[in-house]
Amino acid sequence: MNEVTFPLIDHTALSDKVYEVLKKKILERELKPGDKVQVDEVAHQLGVSRTPVKDALNRLALEGLIDKVARRGTFVSTMSAQDVDELFDLRLLMESYAAEKVLEKDKANSFLADIRQCMANIDRIAQSDDPDYDAYLAWNRDLHLSLIKLADNNRLMQMYESLNIPIQVARVHYLHSVESVTQTQQEHQAIYQAFESRDVEQVKQAIATHINSVRDAVLMSIEADQAHQ
Repeated sequence: MNEVTFPLIDHTALSDKVYEVLKKKILERELKPGDKVQVDEVAHQLGVSRTPVKDALNRLALEGLIDKVARRGTFVSTMSAQDVDELFDLRLLMESYAAEKVLEKDKANSFLADIRQCMANIDRIAQSDDPDYDAYLAWNRDLHLSLIKLADNNRLMQMYESLNIPIQVARVHYLHSVESVTQTQQEHQAIYQAFESRDVEQVKQAIATHINSVRDAVLMSIEADQAHQ
């Protein structure tokens, strides 16, 4: 009898698949903030062992989508009003500074080109019969990240990226409608027009209006969720 050889199973690929499934459930709010995630139940339903589920949850915890609480279990992450306020205060400071630098370095045209591309993609998502909010968050992130990149400050970039995940978590948990995307696009358009004018105060005001609008919407949704608990 010939010797039979078997290929190694790629456990990393399996963990990636579990990660994608769980992340989608969170982004689409089938798993809501505060929900407990039972490792054994997830593994059973997906037909896998506990290991890829635990690996996926560890990855989601690093992204801020999952909270692991000692002796209590694993939960979909939540954010307090204070968390949101502090995050958006820092974001406002960073983006305002970056805007000044972009204008100072005469890089407004580069930013305008980037923002046009991102807004066009967000428009297509908003007009879809089945909007992909994960894709929306990615394009929205890229739009704001472009502003930070063009400031040419590596430490600013590192600090901003460290804030990016919790800010995206806030948006995922508390903003989930075509109306919120449409409102965001109007504010992006105001930022675009302000950069066209090359007026730094107008630019900073447009950025502040946008960031505070998102902050207020997130805070209102948190209050509404707490009122129903």
